[in-house]
Amino acid sequence: MISSQTVRRYAKALLKIGLEEGKAEQYGEELSLFNNFFQAEEKLRLALINPAIHPKQRTSIVEEIAKRLGLSEVIVNFLRILVEKNRVKALPRLLQVYRDLLDEALGRARAVLYTPFDL
Repeated sequence: MISSQTVRRYAKALLKIGLEEGKAEQYGEELSLFNNFFQAEEKLRLALINPAIHPKQRTSIVEEIAKRLGLSEVIVNFLRILVEKNRVKALPRLLQVYRDLLDEALGRARAVLYTPFDL
């Protein structure tokens, strides 16, 4: 299992690049898009987290999916690093930390609204 500190470090690094380039929101959306695909496709998820599959093969899979999803080069490179370092399994947690850090950087707060009846 990847430590929370490591996950946070990766999220902060991506956020820093996103803020510098003015694309932090876009990168979050792209990461979310890939994560949704990653979570929905069990065979893909198993292939990307399997250390028996050579990292170059796993990277090729990521590149092909990223191309089809139209992801930016920054996100493709970020995903390559996650695959090469065997950290892609932490993608869902990393995405949540990224969103939290982005909200904090933009001065946003998320809220849950409870009502006594359905809206």
